[in-house]
Amino acid sequence: MYNTLVTAVKLDPYNMDAYYFAQSAFTWEVGRVKEVNSVLEYGMKYRTWIGSCFFVGFNEAYFLKNYAKAANICKRPLNSRQQFVYSTGFTLFLRSRTKRSGVGLSRDND
Repeated sequence: MYNTLVTAVKLDPYNMDAYYFAQSAFTWEVGRVKEVNSVLEYGMKYRTWIGSCFFVGFNEAYFLKNYAKAANICKRPLNSRQQFVYSTGFTLFLRSRTKRSGVGLSRDND
């Protein structure tokens, strides 16, 4: 099933349903977090959809405990309307004990 999902994303990287399905079925139920993140990161090359950044960042922080990577991913959205992702990124930076990066992130939003 996972290979079918990857094929669907490669054929149409703009189809949001494939990303939602990957996040819901393959992270929580099957535990294939790294594989799901690779699908979501592939989609981030084509879409600026906020969910991809949030899902990858969440997966990195919650499942993989990689707070620094999660924070870097959460910084990616460029639109100021997406402030909740920036604040999530700031929190993850602090949890990863890279305060310098966290301060830099907060200054980016001024």
